[in-house]
Amino acid sequence: MTAPQKLEMGNEIAHHCHIGEKNAFFGLKKKLIYLPTNSLLEGTEMYITKNSLTRLHQIMEAEPNTLDQLIDNGLPIEYDANGCGKVDICYSTDRQFVALQEFKYEGYLYRKCSDVSIYENDDAVKIAKLLGLE
Repeated sequence: MTAPQKLEMGNEIAHHCHIGEKNAFFGLKKKLIYLPTNSLLEGTEMYITKNSLTRLHQIMEAEPNTLDQLIDNGLPIEYDANGCGKVDICYSTDRQFVALQEFKYEGYLYRKCSDVSIYENDDAVKIAKLLGLE
């Protein structure tokens, strides 16, 4: 796990209206929490295949009312340590908040290829399930 603040999208997540800070370790550390449920946020990076990068990009660009159909009609996201795509994921421990940002491997670097997509409540639970964060 990675602290959400250390992900490239960390600053954007920290300033989201439903995210707050909580002091930890005698005030020497700060943890991010999802305020509506008071759940801690965790972060991770996952490397994915080219097909999964394309599929995830379609889901992230979709209108909210089509999210169910896109998730139900597709294959699961495939992970690959040598994948040409990377997704940064920030999620609450209760899975009521999920934020994603995609990166594509180009020129020996992972370059950002999407804006941060934020999901809350039922949509966040569906995205967490798709990504295997259950």
